[in-house]
Amino acid sequence: MKILTIRLNNLASLQGFHCVELTTGTLAGHNLFAITGPTGAGKSTLLDALCLALYGNTPRLRQAPSKASTTPDVGSEQLTTADPRTLLRRGEGSGFAEVDFEGCDGEHYRARWSVRRARQRPDGRLQSADQQLTRIADGRVLADNKREFEQQINERLGLSFTQFTRAVLLAQSEFSAFLKADDNTRSELLERLTDTALYSRLSIAAYQRTAAAQGEIERLEARLDSALPADAEQRRELERAAEHSSALLSTHQRKLEVQQQRHQWLAEDERLEQHWQEAQQQCIAAEANREALADTRHQVAQWQALNSVRHDFEAQKEQSRQLSELQHTHTRTTERLATAEASLEQAIAILQERTQTQLAAREARQTEQPVLDRLFASEQRLAHLEETIRDEQQHNEALETRIDAQRHELNRLRYQRDTQQQQLDTLYQRFPGNIEEGAYHQQLLTAAQTSHQQWLSLQQLEQQWQQWATTRDRYQRTQEEISEAEYRLEKLQVCSRKAQEQCEQLAERYNTLETSITRLRDARSDVVERLREQLTPSTPCPVCGSLQHPWEDQPPVHPAEAQLECTRAEEDRQLEEAAQSLAAAEAEERHCSEACHTLQSRLAGMHDTLDALKQDTATCERPLQDQPQGPALLAQDSEQGRQQLDHWLATAQKEANAHQQALTHFEQARRQRAPLEEAVTRLQLDIERQESSLEQLNEQHRVLTEQLTRHQTQHHQQHDSLKDELSGDVSTAARRQRLDEALEEQNHALETARESRDRHQQAVTELQQQLDRLQTRIDTLQQSLATHQQRIAHWREWHPQIDDERLEELLALPSNTIGQWQEQIEAVEQHYHESEVLRRERFETLMRHRRDKVGRELLGPKFNQDQGPSRWRPCLNEEKARVDSRLGELQIAIQEAQQQRDSDMQALGEDDRRRREALALETELNEARTRHQRHGRISALIGSADGRAFRRIAQAWNLERLIEHANQHLNTLARRYRLVRGGSLLGLLVIDTDMGDEQRSVHSLSGGETFLVSLALALGLASMASDRLAIGTLFIDEGFGSLDAASLAQAMDTLDGLQAQGRQVGIISHVSEMHERIPAQVRVTPRGNGTSMITCTRT
Repeated sequence: MKILTIRLNNLASLQGFHCVELTTGTLAGHNLFAITGPTGAGKSTLLDALCLALYGNTPRLRQAPSKASTTPDVGSEQLTTADPRTLLRRGEGSGFAEVDFEGCDGEHYRARWSVRRARQRPDGRLQSADQQLTRIADGRVLADNKREFEQQINERLGLSFTQFTRAVLLAQSEFSAFLKADDNTRSELLERLTDTALYSRLSIAAYQRTAAAQGEIERLEARLDSALPADAEQRRELERAAEHSSALLSTHQRKLEVQQQRHQWLAEDERLEQHWQEAQQQCIAAEANREALADTRHQVAQWQALNSVRHDFEAQKEQSRQLSELQHTHTRTTERLATAEASLEQAIAILQERTQTQLAAREARQTEQPVLDRLFASEQRLAHLEETIRDEQQHNEALETRIDAQRHELNRLRYQRDTQQQQLDTLYQRFPGNIEEGAYHQQLLTAAQTSHQQWLSLQQLEQQWQQWATTRDRYQRTQEEISEAEYRLEKLQVCSRKAQEQCEQLAERYNTLETSITRLRDARSDVVERLREQLTPSTPCPVCGSLQHPWEDQPPVHPAEAQLECTRAEEDRQLEEAAQSLAAAEAEERHCSEACHTLQSRLAGMHDTLDALKQDTATCERPLQDQPQGPALLAQDSEQGRQQLDHWLATAQKEANAHQQALTHFEQARRQRAPLEEAVTRLQLDIERQESSLEQLNEQHRVLTEQLTRHQTQHHQQHDSLKDELSGDVSTAARRQRLDEALEEQNHALETARESRDRHQQAVTELQQQLDRLQTRIDTLQQSLATHQQRIAHWREWHPQIDDERLEELLALPSNTIGQWQEQIEAVEQHYHESEVLRRERFETLMRHRRDKVGRELLGPKFNQDQGPSRWRPCLNEEKARVDSRLGELQIAIQEAQQQRDSDMQALGEDDRRRREALALETELNEARTRHQRHGRISALIGSADGRAFRRIAQAWNLERLIEHANQHLNTLARRYRLVRGGSLLGLLVIDTDMGDEQRSVHSLSGGETFLVSLALALGLASMASDRLAIGTLFIDEGFGSLDAASLAQAMDTLDGLQAQGRQVGIISHVSEMHERIPAQVRVTPRGNGTSMITCTRT
């Protein structure tokens, strides 16, 4: 993972667009750069933009309150202080942060975070932020919403937001607090730094699950104690009571069924009798309705008898009306025929008159035709002459236009010829008059080639001198490096000898201490008594070898057991410290030996390189000796030689340029002269052609003018003659039109008279035909009317009871009214028959019901259906009252028995439920105890209410890894110190190698030492992250101001080592010494009014 480019626009104090390219431009090739600027200028905003583009948030905003604290926005809007959109600069309508980076898969991506206000207005409402991830190679958008972006960015970077802020943005201030914290605080800080809060959650979960399992056991035990089932005797008593109450309930229920059957029978009998009475009433009402429609039935019967001749009555009436109308129409048509015949005679007279007038107009038109033909021929000749005059005028105008154009073109050609001739004269004046043109050109060419060859020779001399100077400088640097390496080798050898001597001393001390402690422990052992008994005078002691045995007779008093334990502990501590000191000394001795070996190998290689450079210097010096200026250059130092070469090259370049410029001017003038001479000759020929053409055009114009004058005179004469012959008409066509219109008018009048005659003739014919048709229809209607009157008279003879008044009433009745009456009569008849059938059916049903088993029991043998249904109603009502009384008594008894039975069964069921619950609770209790035992074992190892137990264990392992990586960096930053765990599970101690590997508290470090150790821890955390992912870019925040010059130099060496590993390191610091040592810088400079600008510089 590597950051390539950071872009931002309108974020905090950085107004407008800014771009920082880390791998190209000014910072290209510089793996170490500084981010500088005054406090508050916006250095941290650059890192905020980096985090915004990649994760949509910043470390500073994540520490702000997310809900309780708000800040006002435009208008009445409020934003939480943790909202990343608050980084948009006030007064701007939009802003963005954009980062190009190389992912863990080697592809290049572009992450963008942008925010805008509504309608891009500074006072618009702040919109939601947008995030987008694009692959730069093909421009494909991989994610454009927050969820997809978060997933894709974690996959492409290989780091979450927390991991990124710990592994890429190194804040040593957190490690300063980490150094001097207690175990609990240190575990919390280490958990947060390494993003391993999982172990605390596991510890809390183990504790909570154990507590929950214990609570579950207590709850189940309480439930089991509060729900005990009945014993065996109580159980048998409950079963006997339930059996007795069930039997009593069954007896009462059987009696209730018998009474219910009787009650149902009586209710059914009452219902059936009521239905029979309703059917009897319906039958009586239907018969009354049937009698009420007798008159209507009679009237319908008469109407049906009239139906056979109804059409005759209707036809008689209609045909009488039609006959009257036809006779009236016949009279009016006769009158119209007389009028049409008179109009026809008048139209024939008008037609004859119009025919005579039309013949006279046709003869007049034929008489005028020869005159019209002669006048038309005169007009044609006059028109042809006018067209000829127009053509000659147009031709004359065209000639005049051509003559003007020819004159203008001739003047232009003369002007161009004069101009070209002046330029040609100017070019001839540039050449020297006493030298030939070819000789002058050869002289310029030779001078330019000579000066250019001198310049090339000087360039070759510069390259040879540059190669020789570079080789000589490398040779001198290599000599200096060899001297420095020999000095360091000498120091390392001295250090190695001292370390070796110290190892021997510590080994001897450890052996002596171990032997002494062993003898002391043997002296305190239980074997001492037996050895003391075996001592004899003048015999060496098997323990110490002495011939004197002062304690043989008076042994010392045994010390207390506690004192013995303290003594053993102190001896163990001394042995452990001696062993640790010996191991540290051996490690230091190995380190010095390895360093000496490495440096010796490097020295051998450097000597080989020095010999090769010496030969290369001699090789480069030989060509310089052969050059005329070579010895002078070799005698000067590098700066003087460079200045001398620059002067020679500048002089040669200036002289070559002058000769080349003169040659160029000569060739350019010669190239310009040839086309000018050709152009002057060509222009002179064009002028002569134009003058000849102009003379021809003038002659044509004179001839055409004379011809046009002659034709105009002829036109005036012919026009006056034609005007006299027309005598008032405008033209021959007008006279012909006037005559034709008069003839056409007479023809139209004749045609109109003919149409009028034909129209009147047709009207007379149509009226005669209409009279014939009317007479035929009148005769037909009279015959049909006689037939209908005969049939009506015959029908009246057969129905004398229907008088004329009754007949008019029947004829006036509409058929739909008769239809309604018929439907009403049919409905009444049908209802009468249906009600009679229903009455008989319901009577039979009632009788069958009273003859069944229950009816015979209630009515007895005296029942006779001929006596009528209502005869037995009083007896049945008395029986119903008795049955209702017995039903009420039985229902009360059953309710009491059922309540007793339910109570007994409920008690029995409750006991069954308690037995089942007790069995289930016992099973759950066993399972809960099993779970509690399992979780309890885990909780005993790692569980705690605040997660401290497992966190301390897990973070102790993380602390070991962190110390291992931090010591590697501390070996360069401050070789005097090493970190080690001690004092407690998460305790930190510092080993001071200058004080004989003395272990000291981290609180004893000075401010500068604390910063170096904190920086080593921060770099160690980054190294831990790099174990699984190659991190190519690091940013280190403030803290270098507390270092002295030597410590600062060591810190810079460490940072150089980081960039030598291929990492690009950016440092935020105010220390001017660091700015001087870091040539590549990103400067954040305030511009006033709360704005800053970013510039990338290289010194």
